[in-house]
Amino acid sequence: MTGSVTHNGGLVYDVRFVVAGLATGDTARLEIDLTWAAAVGDLDPRCVRQQGSVTCEVTAADSSPIDLLVIGLPGVSVVTANLVPGVDDPDAGNNTWRAVLD
Repeated sequence: MTGSVTHNGGLVYDVRFVVAGLATGDTARLEIDLTWAAAVGDLDPRCVRQQGSVTCEVTAADSSPIDLLVIGLPGVSVVTANLVPGVDDPDAGNNTWRAVLD
């Protein structure tokens, strides 16, 4: 799983997550924690917003990128994502991503 951040100016950021390597029939849960930040606007239909977090269900059949519109404080807000695979992952080292919004 990889992530990227694009600063749109002010307090607005686009955050993108890409989950790759799921075998046919596999599923995974993407848990996104937002510290001093909030996901705003419409969410990907695979995702559910909770206070301070977003959880997304990803399948091998639909592993397209997940995009969030985030409002945060530059240099203070943190986005952390953890991928929880539904099966044993031979490369668990790439299942966490973190960024401080700047």
